[in-house]
Amino acid sequence: MASVWCSRGPYPGLAFSTAAVARDAVRAAALAGVGFAVRYAWFVTAVCIIRLTTVLHASAAPGVLARLSDSTLGGLAFNLELLGYGLMAMSTVFVGLAVTVKGRSDRWLRGLLIGHGLFAPFCIVAPITGLFSSLPAASGNLFAIMALTLWCACFAPTMGLASLHFCGPPMRAPA
Repeated sequence: MASVWCSRGPYPGLAFSTAAVARDAVRAAALAGVGFAVRYAWFVTAVCIIRLTTVLHASAAPGVLARLSDSTLGGLAFNLELLGYGLMAMSTVFVGLAVTVKGRSDRWLRGLLIGHGLFAPFCIVAPITGLFSSLPAASGNLFAIMALTLWCACFAPTMGLASLHFCGPPMRAPA
């Protein structure tokens, strides 16, 4: 759940910032990125709000609460969050296409954003095919940990490069 709170705020901001400065030739891609980013933020926020209200206050039937609070691989909440992350991945492809490349760090930013989009088909197809439900618990959890680790290894430098792209290098104190 921590990854949700860390990425929900900064990523849509990156999409909006990219669209605000996009050249006319790539404005459509930037706006598509914004559209997917808004949908991503809505999905993952909705899952969090459902868990923080309906589940926390037990304001639904016990069977419904069990399904909503189930965080196991292939569960309802997990699949909704995965759909949200799939939408984010689609957004990163369009945002990556709209990034204006001025140097090597911008080229890396574009590549990481577009590369992050490779997660989109997996995030959408895996729940539909029941991939996670068919895995034994131990291997499924290991698979999920490896996937999250790979995602973090890609997303953290992407956001660092995005801050360099929009804010420039850090100011150095005069000597």
